[in-house]
Amino acid sequence: MKNEPSREQQQTSQQLMEACKEGHDEDVSKLPEAVADINAKYEDGRIMLTIAYDRGNESVVKRLIDTATNLNITDGDGQTALMIACKRVDEKIISQLIEAEVDVNAKDHFRKTALTIACKNGHEAVVKQLTEAIKVHELMEACKKGYGTVDSQLIAGVDTNARDQALGIACWNGHEEGVSQLIDAGADVNAIHTEGLDGRTVLSIASYHEHKAIVGILIARGADIDAKDEAGNTALIDACIRGHEAGVKNLIALR
Repeated sequence: MKNEPSREQQQTSQQLMEACKEGHDEDVSKLPEAVADINAKYEDGRIMLTIAYDRGNESVVKRLIDTATNLNITDGDGQTALMIACKRVDEKIISQLIEAEVDVNAKDHFRKTALTIACKNGHEAVVKQLTEAIKVHELMEACKKGYGTVDSQLIAGVDTNARDQALGIACWNGHEEGVSQLIDAGADVNAIHTEGLDGRTVLSIASYHEHKAIVGILIARGADIDAKDEAGNTALIDACIRGHEAGVKNLIALR
């Protein structure tokens, strides 16, 4: 059974919602976000993020995007903050939401997505933003599968940075074919994976997850076996620290 919010949480959430409504950025920053329910809804079904957005309070919106635990929460019409931003052609907020990894494919109660809304309203720049975000999302999801051939059009349809991050995901999930495809398409074999793991290279990630074949592919394609993460550890040192004997032997053999 889901726990009901405490009285303190309800009171703090109400204060936070009122601060959002009035645009009091300083008040928002002072409220204990760990206690308040950032995803709380107002009486008319609006969500906190859109209340701040309605008032044009950009700094408050940015703060909520940074602290919200669920940016895909919907209002009374089933619309997310991304959908509402698309209605209003707010490219800056759309970019912030996309960077925060909102669900770009979410649908409202009328089966409309953010892209559908942008297309209907003729917002060419927003349509381009969303189309690119959807391509990146689809590529990342394909690399997470860990098997099969990745659609070459997905790889070709994204920029270099997205390919590098996709390479990290493919290395994480043991997607050997995807790794080779991404490298062939120009992904950096020494790319730093930005999602956690303290700035590890894609080689360190492959080694960390014990994907021996991928480690071999990366080194054969020019990966720097001595590259260091933020802690100053190489893939070999990392394998030693974790007691990964097979990984240590594999990296030494490939030097």
